[in-house]
Amino acid sequence: MQAKGEALPLENESVCAVFLLFTLCFVNDPAAVLPEAKRVLKQYGALIAGIINKESPWGSLYERKKTEGHPLYRHARFYRVDKVEKLITDAGLSMETYSSALCLPPSSMAHDEIAYDRFAQDAGFVCMRARKL
Repeated sequence: MQAKGEALPLENESVCAVFLLFTLCFVNDPAAVLPEAKRVLKQYGALIAGIINKESPWGSLYERKKTEGHPLYRHARFYRVDKVEKLITDAGLSMETYSSALCLPPSSMAHDEIAYDRFAQDAGFVCMRARKL
């Protein structure tokens, strides 16, 4: 199925989970996508949103690629974690937890990567889980 996040062709409360992995970076209006995700979630269903953290070294790298006209990243908008959390809660979903990865700067990727079951300040990738109560 192919659809726009702002108008999902799904029944109300018809799915257990909605995954928005990097999606919010590429939609025109994330504030319209999130209420639509809530609409299709069953009660206690989960929203999983993964973003590139704008305030991380990785976010800076991708912002630079965007300004240089990279064919993919030139279409992206990168967000701070607190901004996405506010969009999620404004949509009526309850934030539960975070996971973080890409905690080393891009130049350090030859080393082993560490992932955290929390929000790590400099993490390049942050995954958030919210629930429809």
